Amino acid sequence: MKPIVKMTLAMAAVLFFTSCAAGHNACLKSRMDRHEVRSPAFWQDYRRGNLEDRLHAAPEPLLDYLHLDNRLNGYDTRPQATVADDSFRQDVRQAMAELPGPVREAVKEKLIGIFFVRDLGTTGYTEAVADPQGRPAAGFVVLDVGSLRQTANAWATSRENTVFQNDGEGRLQVTLEEAPNDNSKNAIQFILLHEFGHLVSIGERFHPSWLDEAKPAGAIEDYLFYPLSWRKEKDGSNVSLFEDVFPERRDVRFYGEARLKSPQMADVYRRLAMTNFVSLYGATGPFEDFAESFALYVHSVWMKKPYRVQITQSGRPVFLFESCWDQPRCAAKRAVLEEWFSRFRKP
Repeated sequence: MKPIVKMTLAMAAVLFFTSCAAGHNACLKSRMDRHEVRSPAFWQDYRRGNLEDRLHAAPEPLLDYLHLDNRLNGYDTRPQATVADDSFRQDVRQAMAELPGPVREAVKEKLIGIFFVRDLGTTGYTEAVADPQGRPAAGFVVLDVGSLRQTANAWATSRENTVFQNDGEGRLQVTLEEAPNDNSKNAIQFILLHEFGHLVSIGERFHPSWLDEAKPAGAIEDYLFYPLSWRKEKDGSNVSLFEDVFPERRDVRFYGEARLKSPQMADVYRRLAMTNFVSLYGATGPFEDFAESFALYVHSVWMKKPYRVQITQSGRPVFLFESCWDQPRCAAKRAVLEEWFSRFRKP
């Protein structure tokens, strides 16, 4: 009888946590804030072993939480449980094993586990879990298995193209790996670096906590990373310091309905290069700004891998956006990352 009781309770929980009417964001946010996956007690049996051992199928409450988050953020997909095959799991393990020592040390302190799903709506996801005193202290990472069964360059190019309407008048190609290393394992490695950027920021002073970003704990100038690119409006919203030089930023939306047209590609990246954002994805908000900066710093500076976005029109190259870590525009962000990483051993 016990399995039947457990199934009934799980089904009741799903009904309870998804009872908010469409468009009632305050209700959705409240359900998420009180959800069991935000409690460290829920994860007490997961945070064990080495990094490579913390790979799991997503439990039902986590799937419910992800569905609430998708609804809150306007995504139509409903995440589903999936079983990652041995080849995929081995790629994840190898991707983590190849990361520089300081990254592994930083992640080991905070990672509850990596959970596999399908139909996530994005490639990866990270959420914070607070300690008993209510302070964000750890987090879990979710990967969409289906979206990561492609090479690094194909995945990165596909992600970038979701910003632009496909009207045939412009093309972009992202390079994260040179040809010999352009494989699915390295696609997984880059998205893990991005999600680990979110993870290591938990409990740190890089930016306000996303669990309640409208109420930062302390003055904005006390944060290490946030004021380099952002300011707070009175309503709690985040506004870029570069709105005048990069007005298109407000229309940059990944994985949703594209608001920009492909003939705008070159101008978008030209204007992006006039800011201190390391990538277009990083320009979408302060949390993605830090995660992309973390990922591309490790990827480009420590691991010596490329980052290029080539824009072509009518088959002719018109603009090349490249890694900025040796450029003055990204010097302040590089200094913050290097100072923080100094607490860990050098790679």
